[in-house]
Amino acid sequence: MFNIAYAETDSVVNAIFAKVVDPVINFLFILAFLYFIYGIVVFIQNANNEEARAKGKQHMVWGIVGLLIMFSAFTIMQIIVNTLDLESPPNGPNYRQIDQN
Repeated sequence: MFNIAYAETDSVVNAIFAKVVDPVINFLFILAFLYFIYGIVVFIQNANNEEARAKGKQHMVWGIVGLLIMFSAFTIMQIIVNTLDLESPPNGPNYRQIDQN
């Protein structure tokens, strides 16, 4: 009566990582890095203005926080792939850094 289509978990998770998660994390990495660089530029340009330098420091701190969050997200993805014993997506980053023979 009803036909149910089954997909392998590996292929679905790999497709989600390759098409959605990886590009989003890469974009956010770049965004956090650019925000950090913007903070450096603001800090250097306003060497004689204490308030503007403080604002530049805040930008640098939040840029570093963003980079740490993105690094944590990448690490969580590695844990998921290793826990579920999945293969890395084709043409994507190798999440299986440790050879577990």
